Amino acid sequence: MLKSIVKQYSNLLLHYPFLTKAFSAGILMGCSDFTAQMIEWYTKQDNTNNEIDKKPYHYDHHRTVRMVSIGFCSGGLLHHWYGFLHNRIQYTGINGVIFKVFIDQCIFSPLALVGFFTISGALGGLSKQEIKKSMEDKFFNVLLKNYTIWPMATIINFRFVPTQYQVVWTSAISYAWSVYLSSKVNEAIPSIELPPSIHKEVPSPSLNKPVP
Repeated sequence: MLKSIVKQYSNLLLHYPFLTKAFSAGILMGCSDFTAQMIEWYTKQDNTNNEIDKKPYHYDHHRTVRMVSIGFCSGGLLHHWYGFLHNRIQYTGINGVIFKVFIDQCIFSPLALVGFFTISGALGGLSKQEIKKSMEDKFFNVLLKNYTIWPMATIINFRFVPTQYQVVWTSAISYAWSVYLSSKVNEAIPSIELPPSIHKEVPSPSLNKPVP
């Protein structure tokens, strides 16, 4: 079963590389945002001592749609970016890998973060001033955390992962990173709340389900 899925996915990468990588990145970004929202909700519940102040569970679908859209675009962008690096950088071996990682982390990563904050804020309805304030508060801290994860992940990617799977590898590694990133970038974006009458009908998830 698994072997068949991998074979079909490899065929999609071979015949439709751009769309396959874009859709893969979008789906993984959506999964990351789902995980981020669940973690945020459970954290808020644990930090609220008063039962009256605890809010019913609310999943922000609009936020996930935004993140899936951004993931789709980033997957397509990485497809062209990695192609550019492989075609233009002629160094081979470890020297070529280090040079690619240097360019990727010094040029692409900061620009990608700027785009991420800007597009997320714009799609979330933030004004230019609010987007600028969000970036001023968080950009450099997020970039520093980026440098604790991605240089080594990118070295492994360029050194050992076949070219056609490199965007997929990046998207898979970015699952945990995107959980963090989604929480940080969406802190300034208000969640679209359901009407009170609908809230009452949305059950809260529970880790302690009754045993039948």
